[in-house]
Amino acid sequence: MSEEKKPSDRVMALARLGRVVELSPEISITRYFNAGLVMIEMAKSYVKEGKLELAFILYIKFLTLSLEKLQLHDDFDCLSVEQSAIIGHLVREAMPATEGLKKQLLDKYAKGIKFVAAQSKQTPKAKKAITSKSKKTKK
Repeated sequence: MSEEKKPSDRVMALARLGRVVELSPEISITRYFNAGLVMIEMAKSYVKEGKLELAFILYIKFLTLSLEKLQLHDDFDCLSVEQSAIIGHLVREAMPATEGLKKQLLDKYAKGIKFVAAQSKQTPKAKKAITSKSKKTKK
């Protein structure tokens, strides 16, 4: 198995995608706050739809925005106490959700590796039968 196909490497690649968050001083802090709310709602929706990778990336983006990037914005002090409390609540909600998704993705990818390994161990006759059945169902 190549290094890049390990379940942990695949999850880390998704996390790297989620960590890409750029802030612009021209965009108001309120707009970033609202974007964070939308990220959480979309992540929850993706979980319900079974789109675990997309949900994981959005949760990571929200956590990166909330914990690392927002405080670097020039107008960070303009966030209201209520907005700060909402962010804190959502961060406490997002962390266990993200960890749960991480475990689910690791399991999913590990099962995929086992499935591929099991298929590669099949006899040539069994592989041919599976291939011919799938071709018939596609017609």
